[in-house]
Amino acid sequence: MFELPTSLFAMPFFCGLFFMLVGIIMYNFPPKKVNYFYGYRTESSMKSLPRWHFAQKYAAKALALLGAFFILISCLGFFIKLTPKQESYFGMLLFFASIALLIYFVERAIKKKFLYEDQ
Repeated sequence: MFELPTSLFAMPFFCGLFFMLVGIIMYNFPPKKVNYFYGYRTESSMKSLPRWHFAQKYAAKALALLGAFFILISCLGFFIKLTPKQESYFGMLLFFASIALLIYFVERAIKKKFLYEDQ
């Protein structure tokens, strides 16, 4: 009989779908102006309009790729058996680590692209 997916499957899968959807929306409808409501908003991305536009496109692509990665990782839920508590911890760790990595890579790309603007 078919078993219901575990939270080790469900959490990364639905986070992945959400990330992909947000990434696609951000890529196709990026915010035109620097704002405090919508888009990838950090101090470095908001310094100038060229930085803003670059950060929006880069973050949108990275978010969509991260979503695809989450969906692939969700397949582990069918093969790895953990306790519900372990599954929750693993899912949360994966989620927060991916957000931290997203910010790290986008910020690094901004610094690399606008290296001479900062000097």
